[in-house]
Amino acid sequence: MYWRLLTTNRDFRLLYLGTLISLGGDWFLTVALLDLVLDLTGSATLVSLVLLFQTLPIFLFTPHAGHVIDRLDRRKLMIGVDLLRIGACLLPLLARTPALLPFAFAGVFLIAVGSAYFEPAAQAALPNIVSGDDLAAANVLMGSTWGTMLVAGAGIGGAVTALLGRDASFVFDAASFGVS
Repeated sequence: MYWRLLTTNRDFRLLYLGTLISLGGDWFLTVALLDLVLDLTGSATLVSLVLLFQTLPIFLFTPHAGHVIDRLDRRKLMIGVDLLRIGACLLPLLARTPALLPFAFAGVFLIAVGSAYFEPAAQAALPNIVSGDDLAAANVLMGSTWGTMLVAGAGIGGAVTALLGRDASFVFDAASFGVS
C-alpha cells in the first residue's frame, strides 16, 4: 500500500521526499549546532537553549500558521518558507565566537518558525494530492518522517560533522531546503 502510493502518485512522492530531505537537513544542523555551542561555551545550559529555540517557535507559531495556511496557496507558502530557511541555515556560519552565538540561535529560531508553517501546510495538502482511499497511508508516511529522519539525519549529520566539520552541516541543511 505504501510502496504503491509512493510509486504511483508523483505529487505525493515529491512532497514526501522533500519533507524527508528537509527534516534530514534539520537534524544535520541540530548536531552541528549542539557541537558549536558546546565547543564555544562549554555550557550545557546554553546547549539546551538550542533545543528550546528549536521547539518553542513551533509551539508559539503553529496556531497562527493554521489561519495563514487556509488563506494562501500552500505550495507557494511552502516554497517561500523553504527559501527563507535557506538563509536561516547559513546564519550559524557567522557564529565564530561566543559573542556571535546569537546568529546561531537566530538561525535555529527562524528555521523552527518556518517549520511551524511548512509542516502543517504539507499535512493540509494531503487531501488535495491523494485519493480518499490513500489518505490514511499518506498520513502514516508523512507522520513517520520526523522520527525516521531523527534517527537517520542525526546519525548521518554526526558523521558529516565529524568528517567534514560543522560548516559543511550548516551548508548541507541550507541545500536541503533548496532541494525540498
